[in-house]
Amino acid sequence: MRADRLLSILQCLQTQRLVSARELAEKLEISERTVHRDMEALAQAGFPVYAERGPRGGWMLPEGYRTRLTGLTSEEIAGLAVLQSSSAVSDLNLAGPTGNAIAKLAAALAGPARDEAAYVRKHLHVDGAGWHDAREPAPYLGLVQQAVWERRKMRIRYPSGEQADGAVSVVMPWGLVAKRHTWYFAAVKDRREPEERPAAGSDAAGDDVGKSDAAKRASEATEGSEDDSTRRNAADEVMNREPDGRADPAMPEPRTYRVSRLAAVELLEERFEVPDNFDLALWWERSMAQFRRELPVYPVRLLVREEAWARFSREIYVRVKACADAADGWKAADADFHTPDSALGILLGYGASIRVLSPRELARSVFSEAKALLALYEGPDSAPQDQGHI
Repeated sequence: MRADRLLSILQCLQTQRLVSARELAEKLEISERTVHRDMEALAQAGFPVYAERGPRGGWMLPEGYRTRLTGLTSEEIAGLAVLQSSSAVSDLNLAGPTGNAIAKLAAALAGPARDEAAYVRKHLHVDGAGWHDAREPAPYLGLVQQAVWERRKMRIRYPSGEQADGAVSVVMPWGLVAKRHTWYFAAVKDRREPEERPAAGSDAAGDDVGKSDAAKRASEATEGSEDDSTRRNAADEVMNREPDGRADPAMPEPRTYRVSRLAAVELLEERFEVPDNFDLALWWERSMAQFRRELPVYPVRLLVREEAWARFSREIYVRVKACADAADGWKAADADFHTPDSALGILLGYGASIRVLSPRELARSVFSEAKALLALYEGPDSAPQDQGHI
C-alpha cells in the first residue's frame, strides 16, 4: 500500500541524514520516478522533506525533525516480543529495558492492534536454549560490551595455542557478535606495543597472534561442542591465511576474539573511531564464508545400516555427497568428514551399524579401536558377560 510506503520513506529519512532517490528505489523496490512522486505527496501533506542537489545529493528532513507516527503493526510488535526472549538480550542485561521499550511501543498502537499485540506477548514464549545448557562462562562480556558501546580501547590477555598465558595487547573492539550461546567480538589491534607483559592473573590480556580469523573460529567453533571432543581436530588443518573479504582494502581487518577465552581485561580511557564503512553483519558473513571454505575435507566411502541412516544423515560434521541402496539392508554412501580423527570419533559411535570401505587406514583405525574396546571389557576386572544383546 502507498501509505505504508510513505511511512517507510519517513522512517528511512529519520534514521539517515541523506538518502538518494536511487537508494530509496532499491530499498522499496520501486522506480526513482515513483520516489519523486511520493516525495511530492509527503510535501503536500505537510512533511518538511526537501532535496539537496549535486552528485552526493538526495532527500532529507530538517535536523532534529521527528514524526510521532510509530509505523508499527501488531505483527511487528510480536516480532519484538520474540526478541525479548533472546538469550543475547539476557546476556547483555537488556531484558528489562527491552520489555519496557516493547510496552511503550505497544501503547502507541491503536486499540485493536494494541490488544492483538498484548495477546501475542501473553501467549507466545520462545525458549532458545537446548535441553543441555551449552552456555559457557564469559565473565568479561560486560566490560567488552561497555568498550564497544563507548568506543574505548581495552588491554587484554587472550591465551592462544602458541602462547598459553597470552601476551598483553591493546585492541579496539568494533562490534559484538552472538552465535547462539557463544559471544565473539571483532577488534583491531592497536599498533602501539603495550608497556609490559603482565604475569598470569593480572588485568591484561593478549592477542591471538599467528592465526587467521578462519582458523581461530574453526578451533573455537568445535570447542565446547555438544558432541564428542574428537571433532575439534577439524580446526588443526585449517590453512593460516588472513581473510581477504574486506569491503575496503585500506581499512584494517578486524580479528575475531571469543569472549569466554579472555583471561583478563582492562578498560582504558582512550577512545577510538570505527570506520563509517564498516558493516559488522557483512564482515561476519564474509568471515564465516571463508571459514567454511577453509575447513579441511576428508572423503570416506562407507556402508550404513538402514535403521541408522536417519541419524547419520543428520550429523552436523558430516556432509553426505551421495547414497544408494545396497544389499541386505545397507546403504552405500560417499561422505565428507573434516579430519581422520573426527571421522573416527563419529563412526565409533555407530558400532556395527557402519562399515568403512575406504580409506583403508580409517578402516584399520576403527578395527584397532574396536579390538582395544573388546580387550578392555574382556579383562579380569570387567563386568560379568551374558549372551544378551544391547
